[in-house]
Amino acid sequence: MENKKKDNAIIIGIDHGYGFMKTASSIMKSGIKEVPVVPPFAHNILEYGNRVYVVGQCRQNHEVKKTDTPDYYILTLAAIAAELKIRNRKRGNVIIAAGLPYSFFSSQREEFKKYLMQNENVKYRYCDIDYEIHISNVFIFPQGFPVISEKLDSLQGKNTVVDVGSRTLDVLTFQENEAQHEYCFSMQGGTIDCIESIQKDFMSKYQVSLEENIIQDFLQGKEGQLKEEHCTFLEQLTRFYVRNSVLSALEAKGISFEFTHVTFCGGGAVVVKNYGDLHTSQFTFVEDIHANAKGFEYLCKGILRQNGK
Repeated sequence: MENKKKDNAIIIGIDHGYGFMKTASSIMKSGIKEVPVVPPFAHNILEYGNRVYVVGQCRQNHEVKKTDTPDYYILTLAAIAAELKIRNRKRGNVIIAAGLPYSFFSSQREEFKKYLMQNENVKYRYCDIDYEIHISNVFIFPQGFPVISEKLDSLQGKNTVVDVGSRTLDVLTFQENEAQHEYCFSMQGGTIDCIESIQKDFMSKYQVSLEENIIQDFLQGKEGQLKEEHCTFLEQLTRFYVRNSVLSALEAKGISFEFTHVTFCGGGAVVVKNYGDLHTSQFTFVEDIHANAKGFEYLCKGILRQNGK
């Protein structure tokens, strides 16, 4: 296993998505529910500050500003625990490497850092395992930037990264290695919009409620129990979403697919790949849903090396 420690610090990249929390090695739904007592089954149960939470079993409609509620702090503790378990650790000095959408980055970066560091020393229990961590630092990066950062110095022409998340599309554009701020932005139109539209149209056509998990599996290309007729209808709806909410929306913002190399990443990258009919070398798809979290760790380690730490 790769050693991700630096001077006894464990660097943990976390992608705080509106739909899913991702680390380099774990993923869970971005949802918590407080319960009065510890349930008999410890899976997904987090105990912190004399309170008990069920984590990751449902998706919630979170505030755009992630610091407005305690939810993302509790989700962060769960994500750290999930990653520490994979690394066979229960305690240690933790450095968090996280991200924010481009449009919120400057205004929310310091507040988000303080939010994540609100308690430097934390003891809690997750999935029946006790954790004790010291959060020594937090680094915040623009969402989607890790996908292009490693090759930034070798870029030629205009390159755009589109992080297709659950709620937003986060867009970064570079000419050679310089950011083109006019074409760096965040906008609505993530995969949750697609799912909610499918649910509405499916109910209208078939008078049957379609669960989100079923739609998620369909969008990710997983085999399910849908009838062929239903699959055909979902494919039609998904192509409509990609064409209008993603591709046409990007073109309306000035992203030229003819003269720009576009890299799609995030949870929705596979949806755009499967239903966008983009078959030229102008398009690249990063389907690893953990790419941002891994990239945040890479960027963090680079900063620590530069600082001689």
